[in-house]
Amino acid sequence: MRGTFAVLLAVLISAFPAKSNSTQLNDGAPFDAQTRIAGAEITKDGTVQIRFNNERSIQVPAEKGQAGREHLQIAACGCSVGWLEVDVPVGSYSVPTTLTVYTVGKPLRHLGDGLVLLEWDFIDDDKHIQFSSSQAHGPGTDWLSLEVHDIETGRLLKRWLERSASAANDVDLTVITGRVTGDGGVALPDTVLSIRADPGAEPFALTISDAGGHFALQGIWPGQHELRFEHPGFKTRSVKITTTSSVESVDAGVVTLERQPTPGK
Repeated sequence: MRGTFAVLLAVLISAFPAKSNSTQLNDGAPFDAQTRIAGAEITKDGTVQIRFNNERSIQVPAEKGQAGREHLQIAACGCSVGWLEVDVPVGSYSVPTTLTVYTVGKPLRHLGDGLVLLEWDFIDDDKHIQFSSSQAHGPGTDWLSLEVHDIETGRLLKRWLERSASAANDVDLTVITGRVTGDGGVALPDTVLSIRADPGAEPFALTISDAGGHFALQGIWPGQHELRFEHPGFKTRSVKITTTSSVESVDAGVVTLERQPTPGK
């Protein structure tokens, strides 16, 4: 199992940071009843055709060299539509590695972590989008990487690992909980909490503290990791934390961040 984790870690480090850039397709129209998305479809040539209540429509042509598009979904609010982009065949078959989302009045947004995308959906009243991904082959297929992004900004809100349906149940993943504060013990909401195998690696799990400064990082495999805290106006702080397969939850306690000095003082 140690070898399996090593392979998975190598894949995660090479795959992140997550792809989250925008393509300019901004029609400038604010979202209202008339611009609500009435329907969308993928045509035979790979174009996505999006229709609105006002009978207007736009088209998103397939990109050059693209193998196809699939799994199109429209948000219940009618404000967004998304689909998976299938890459040029590598070997004997093609796989989707990019999730494209169009939101009324916004540029196209592309999401993906470099792995094979499996499932995706609009969640939290269509404010967020969640997708899962995995390796195409090898021991990494035993693990799923899950991410939640804000649709409006594309911001990564959460990342964690879960076992796939075919994975063996011989290693238990851990949840790391705690609270982050600033001066005088005041809670620091919106602090980005990330965990990585070493300081130079990309995070394999990430979350954001809530209004009370509390956080929970789930899907942490056994071992020694670096837990990093980042918040605007405060110095980044890192602490070492160790998890084992015999403990379901580890309490990191209260972590206090030091405010950045004011420029010129």
